[in-house]
Amino acid sequence: MVSMSLKKSQLMQPQFELFTRILSASILVPFFLWITYVGGWIFLGVLTLVFICALREWSRLSTNSIFHPLCLATLIGVIAYHSHAYVAYIHAIGGLALLGAIYYQYSTIALPSIQRWVLFLSGLAYITTSMSFFIQISQHSANSSFFLLWLYAIVWATDSGAYLVGRTLKGPKLCPMISPNKTWSGFIGGLVVAIIAGHYLLKTLNISLSASIPNTLLILILSLTAHAGDLIESSVKRYFGVKNAGELIPGHGGVLDRLDSLFLVVIMAGLLALFGIVRI
Repeated sequence: MVSMSLKKSQLMQPQFELFTRILSASILVPFFLWITYVGGWIFLGVLTLVFICALREWSRLSTNSIFHPLCLATLIGVIAYHSHAYVAYIHAIGGLALLGAIYYQYSTIALPSIQRWVLFLSGLAYITTSMSFFIQISQHSANSSFFLLWLYAIVWATDSGAYLVGRTLKGPKLCPMISPNKTWSGFIGGLVVAIIAGHYLLKTLNISLSASIPNTLLILILSLTAHAGDLIESSVKRYFGVKNAGELIPGHGGVLDRLDSLFLVVIMAGLLALFGIVRI
C-alpha cells in the first residue's frame, strides 16, 4: 500500500508542478506587461525590486551570503546614476556599503578562490548592467514601453518555440555538456518563431523602430542573444550544482531562472541603441 501511494504521488508531482507553473505565469505575465505599459515610477519601483531579488539570488549562489554588501553598493550606484540623485545621504549609504563589503570579504572569506571571486564580480556586473540598460531604455522616449514589450515577446517566442519544436522534433543535442535537454531543432525553431512574432508585433504595436540593419536581422540577433542568455544561466547553475538559482516564483525557480535570457537581450538592445544601430 505504501509503495502504491508513493508511486501515485510521484506521478502526480509533474502535474502539480505544471499547474503551479501555469498559475504563476498567468498572474505574473499580465502584471509585468501592465507595469511596463504604464511605465513611470511604478515600473521603476517594480524593476528595482526584481533586480534586488536577482542580486540576492546571485549573492546566495556565489558567496553563500544573504546579500553581499558589494551587491548593495553596486545597486545603489546604478539607482543614483540614473536618478541623478547626487544627494549626500545616497553617497554616504553607498560608501558604507562599500566599506561593509571590504570588511565582509576579509573577515568571512566568502569567496575562497580567485575563480569564484571573478565569477561573482562577472555575475554582479552582468546583472547591474542589465538593470542600467533597462532603466535607460525605459526613459528613452514615448516609444520605450512598446519597445520593451517587443523585447519581451522576442524572448518568450524564442523560449516557447525552442521548447515546442525541440520537444516535437527532438534530434541532435545542442550543448549536452551544459543543458542536455536542448536540441538543434529547438534552437532553430526558437529563431523562426521569434522572427515571426517579432515582425507581427512590430506591425500590431505600431512601433516606429529605426535601425541601420534589416528588422529580420535585428530580431535574429536578439533571438540568438536570448538563446545565449539561457545557456549562460544553465552553465552557471551546472557549475554550482543547483537546479534553480532561487525559489521565489512557484514552479519557476527564481528571478535569474526566469529572466536569464531577458537580462542579456536588454543588454544587447541597449548596446545596439548606444552605438546608433537601433534608434528607439
